[in-house]
Amino acid sequence: MRERTTIVLAMGRELNAWKKPFLISSAVVLAVVAIGMTALVLSSGGDQTVTYQLGLVDDPPAAVERDIQELLHPDGRVMTERFPSLTEAEAALANREVDALVVGDDEVVWGPSTSNGLANAVWLAVSNQQVRDTAAGLGLTAEEANRLIHPEIESRAVESPEAGSVADEVLAAISVILMFMAILAYGQWIGYAVVEEKANRVVELLLGAIKPHHLMLAKVLSIGLLGLVQIVAIGTLALTIGLASDRLEIPAASASIVVWVIVWFLLGYAFYGSLYAAGGSLASNNQEAGSVIGPMSILVGIGYVLGLITISGGVDTLLIRVTSFIPFWAPMLMPGRIARGWAENWEIAVALGVMIVAGLTMIRLAGRIYVGGVARATSKVGWREAFRTGTDLTE
Repeated sequence: MRERTTIVLAMGRELNAWKKPFLISSAVVLAVVAIGMTALVLSSGGDQTVTYQLGLVDDPPAAVERDIQELLHPDGRVMTERFPSLTEAEAALANREVDALVVGDDEVVWGPSTSNGLANAVWLAVSNQQVRDTAAGLGLTAEEANRLIHPEIESRAVESPEAGSVADEVLAAISVILMFMAILAYGQWIGYAVVEEKANRVVELLLGAIKPHHLMLAKVLSIGLLGLVQIVAIGTLALTIGLASDRLEIPAASASIVVWVIVWFLLGYAFYGSLYAAGGSLASNNQEAGSVIGPMSILVGIGYVLGLITISGGVDTLLIRVTSFIPFWAPMLMPGRIARGWAENWEIAVALGVMIVAGLTMIRLAGRIYVGGVARATSKVGWREAFRTGTDLTE
């Protein structure tokens, strides 16, 4: 109970020390997310009706005009203008006053501003009218003519078990990017915070009141708590803006993916946060910290690259299946596999079990390294030397 109280007090000190930087960085990140999401909402969907100007010569059948409107994209609208002669109509077409011409019931004229969508609609509408005229000449009824124009064709799609929807792919990519940024940012935050305390000799004062591994645990927990709050705030803001708008579709699976991202962030952060804390304890200043913390960031980067390349490829390859169970890369890869619907329940359970065991083991090993590292406050220490020293001091 006393040790728990000491850790809580140390966490309070850490949270108070990082309160101002956390609030500033959170405000900046949330502002960027709000601006980005708002821009995405405004640029997607909504009322984006396109109006086409269609010139009519020699009174085409009314059915042609009706068919053109029906064949256009739902956001398209046709405005018609009648011309007394083809010469005047072509002059208007050349001057971009109209987008296309329909002459009588068997001729169409394109212009420099004719879009593919309008051209297809006009062509099909005139063709359909010719089918109706031919069918009437053969004595067919209007219903029989309509079946010629719109034959009943049964259609269905077969989905590949490997390929998910676009929404799944987007969610998977977002989960990989978010996990990479969160683990890298907060892990480095811990590492450099430890280096700073060691360089300023603050850690020597703290160790007079708290055990080294408790100090490390308090630092990892406090910064992890700040990171979790920031991630939840970002996710909540993004989902709120998306759900509040009719223009942006939020997949139904988003809520469950957010939960999985949080779970894997906690596991990944516990693993990497402890590792970064141990690495930071080895350096005596910021210049030395780069050579220690840099290789750990490369490990996180490998998971990021593997996740984006493989997930965007749309195939659950053997490489991604195997690496999604390895603790160094599981936090980046497994959430993406879950978002794509690739991970079986037993795979998720096994990966979680492996990650929990790896995290607890890393916390224990990193604690010993941290103890050995901070014990040598004025010099750089190697991994093995710090572990041996930490083992001697804790036993």
